[in-house]
Amino acid sequence: MNKKRMIQAMCALGLIYCMLFTTLYAKTQPAKEKPGAAIFVMATQNSVTACPKSYHYQSEVISLDMKIPQLQGLTDRTFQRQFNQNLLKEAKARKKNAISEALQYNKEMIRDGLKPLKFEYLESYTAIPSPYPYYTLEFFKYQYSGGAHGLGELRYITIDLIKNKIISLKDLFKPTVDYKALINAGINEQISRRIQQGEVFFVGDGGFVGIKDEQNFYINQDGLIVIVFNVYEIAPYAAGVIEIPLDMTKLLPYMK
Repeated sequence: MNKKRMIQAMCALGLIYCMLFTTLYAKTQPAKEKPGAAIFVMATQNSVTACPKSYHYQSEVISLDMKIPQLQGLTDRTFQRQFNQNLLKEAKARKKNAISEALQYNKEMIRDGLKPLKFEYLESYTAIPSPYPYYTLEFFKYQYSGGAHGLGELRYITIDLIKNKIISLKDLFKPTVDYKALINAGINEQISRRIQQGEVFFVGDGGFVGIKDEQNFYINQDGLIVIVFNVYEIAPYAAGVIEIPLDMTKLLPYMK
C-alpha cells in the first residue's frame, strides 16, 4: 500500500499511531501502474468536509481511541444526517464490543492465574482525493488482542455528491454488464504479472477467486478505480494491503 497515504490516514492519532501503522503496513513494492484512461475527471470542487467525533476509553485492560467522521456540506441534509448517525451508531457498537472482549478475555486470564493483557483498539479516517462528483472516506481500524502483532484493516465509502448516495462498484456500470467478470479478469491479469515480478500471493481457494458484492475500492485523484484487499485476503501478512488499479481503457465502454 502507498506509504504516504497510510501515514496520512494515521496523522489524526498522533506520532505514535503513525509509527504503529507504518510498522504494520510498510513494505517494498514496485511502482504503481496507472493503466488506461481515467474516469470522472471533472474540475468542479466539492465543499464537503469531515469533522471528527472522538471516543476515548482507558482502563487496565484496554486503550481505545476512535475518531469517527461527521460530514458537513452535503446538498441533501436528510442523507447527511442519516449517514452521520449511522457512522456513530456503528462506532458505538464497535466500542462496546471491543471493551467487552477485553474485559472477558482478561477475566479468564486472571481466573487461570495468568497475567492480564492490555488490548489496544484504534480507529481513524481520512478523505481520499477523488474527482467530482465523488467523495471518498478511508477508514482505518487497528486491534491488538495478543499474539505476535495486531491486525489493521482498511475500508472505503464513496459518496456520489450529485445523487447523495453511497455507491458500490455495481453502480458505476451499465445494468446489463457482468461487471464482476470484467474486473476479475483485470485483477487476475495484474496478479499474474506481479507474481512474475516477485510479489507473493495466495493461490487456489485461499487466493483471489473473485470480487465481492461490497468489494473494497476507491476512486483515486487520477480518476482510476482502485480495488483494495486487506491483509491476509489474497496475500501473506508481509505483503500488507494490496491495491490494484484497474485498466480503465477496457472498462469504459461498459460504464455508465
